[in-house]
Order: sequence, then structure tokens, then C-alpha cells
Amino acid sequence: MKTSFAQLLRQWRQARRYSQLQLALELNISSRHLCFMETGRAQASREMLLKIARFLLVPKAEINQALLAAGYAPLYTDQANTAASLKPALTAIEMMLNKHLPYPALVFNPDWDVVNANSAALSLLQAFNYQGSNFIELLLHDQRHSQLISNWAETAAHTVQRIHQESLVNPVSVRLKQLEHDLAGALATKKPLPTKSENPVIISTQLQLNNQALSFFSVLAQLGSVQDLTISEYKIELMFPADQTTAAFYQAEL
Repeated sequence: MKTSFAQLLRQWRQARRYSQLQLALELNISSRHLCFMETGRAQASREMLLKIARFLLVPKAEINQALLAAGYAPLYTDQANTAASLKPALTAIEMMLNKHLPYPALVFNPDWDVVNANSAALSLLQAFNYQGSNFIELLLHDQRHSQLISNWAETAAHTVQRIHQESLVNPVSVRLKQLEHDLAGALATKKPLPTKSENPVIISTQLQLNNQALSFFSVLAQLGSVQDLTISEYKIELMFPADQTTAAFYQAEL
């Protein structure tokens, strides 16, 4: 059964915690007109649909769904890695990954699958002896097998919090919900250990690799102005040394 635009509008408004009156005032329309759109008694124009969706920060994929439900052509394309028009964005991602060397940098999709990485990040991933490509699954694998993350509980808790924060802004997939559930379940059985960090202000991921202690924090970037459904949702994670030991280790690689 297809979801109508009226149903989607009601879901978006309630998810963002607006009453009909509040949203109507924000959009400078009558609450009666908004009510009629929610009940299907009035047809929203394409311009009005986009105005509502953008104000409520509706994800691009759901905007396309709403446009189709209302009888309009979708606005956003899904041509990741194929369209020539995306070359500047893909080139920018490659530049960020390569310019970040010698430090690790990765690109995640919304389900936390690694879709790209620089050589330093690939070297770290190989150390876990994990054959997949999903970061949440890697955390679970490390807890059960490799145990290279010395502050695993802290890293897992921070990751669960990040997924929860993402879900408050945009709906997450069934797969990511299951991964979050699995990670939270594993975390519940893990007794937190005191962390040893030179900088307690920064939440870092601490690794023990071949008798070498490494500690990282991350900076996240997204290509918010890109209108492609897939590329616009990529998260670029740049990992930086969280202590002098890690910085010296990677400077020695130059």
C-alpha cells in the first residue's frame, strides 16, 4: 500500500514536534489549508510541498517519495559514481582522503559501510582481520575476536550515541537499527574499564597494535550542497592523533 502525501506530511510534522497551527505560522499559510493537505482534501502544489519538506528537514529520498505520491516528478537523482556531473564531488572526496595522509580517513554511507578509505585507514582496518566493510560490525568483531580497541566500551557507547543522534534528524534503515541494537546489547555485557588518555576532554578511540598504543579523534564532513541521493549522505571521517605518541608514529611514516 502506497503512502500518500497527506500521510507523509502528518508524519513529518509530528516527527518534528510541530502542531498544525505552529507549522502553518512558520510557513505563513493558514492552518485550515495545512489541515486540508494533511487530510487529503487539498492538493499541495509542487512548490508548497518542497517548502514544507525543506522547512521540516526531510531527507532527500523522502522528498522524492512525497513528490511521487503527490503526482510530481522526483527532484533528486541517484547516480553515485556514474554521472559526469558528480565528478567534482567525487574528486573532492579523493582529495580529502589523500591530503589527510599520513593520518587515516574513511567515507561511510548512512549504514556505516566503508565506501572509500585512504591507505592509512586501510592499513588500520586490515589489522583487525575483519573481512567485511561495516564499521559497527567491525566493533562487534573486535569485541569478540581481535580486541585491539583498548577502550572498546567507551568507543561503542559513543558510536551508539551518534547513531541515536542521527535517527533524531533522519530516519535510519532497518539494518542500521539492528546493528545499533546488537552493539548496545554487546555494550550491556561489557564492564567499562578506566581509560588512559592524555586529554580527557576529547573522546578518543584507543588502539593497541603490535605493542604500539595509538589514539584518535575524528572530524566529520558531508557534501551538503550535492543533490545526489547517495553522495549527499556520505560521511567523511578524518582521524587525527589524540596524543603526541600517535602523532609521532604517523610522522615517522612520512
